[in-house]
Amino acid sequence: MLHSLCVVFLSSDAWQVSNITNRGYLGPELTLSTFGPLLKPKSQNLKATLLALFLNATHEEESYALSIIASLQSSKDRICKYLTVTQEMFSRGGASNADSIRFIEASAMFRDFDEPFRRYMEHCRFGEISGANGLRMKEKNSIVRSWPLRLRQKATREEFNVLHASGHHGSERYVEWERAI
Repeated sequence: MLHSLCVVFLSSDAWQVSNITNRGYLGPELTLSTFGPLLKPKSQNLKATLLALFLNATHEEESYALSIIASLQSSKDRICKYLTVTQEMFSRGGASNADSIRFIEASAMFRDFDEPFRRYMEHCRFGEISGANGLRMKEKNSIVRSWPLRLRQKATREEFNVLHASGHHGSERYVEWERAI
């Protein structure tokens, strides 16, 4: 589901628009203006929801290289709880050996994606375009967690391994909108 580009009709009261809301596809403004009017008004259904997935938003808001360096510095102790790290793994073949790549990729799972997503919402004018389309972003999601693939603070090694093997980093963000009235 996370890598699909589709619009899924869940019911007459909920629309899941996958990742077409990313700027590389329709973008937030066109998605909200197209699908927002399809939601029932609050007078007919208090739970009518437009559900959107943002796969690339956080990556569009920051330099990948700088974010890797920052996450390595801030999370090295936490990463070491899940990966065996030795001096040898970084000296053997430099940054292109498998152990180094695995470590660098895993570090992305410990990044703070809240701030880049906040900047994304600001740049895309979420508040303005929501209001212009008679919608508002829900403060708390009701269908799916905002960051469903974020590694929990006290995740087990198995949870870490599953997320790491999936190719996801926890940057995948769901946003739910509802009619303002």
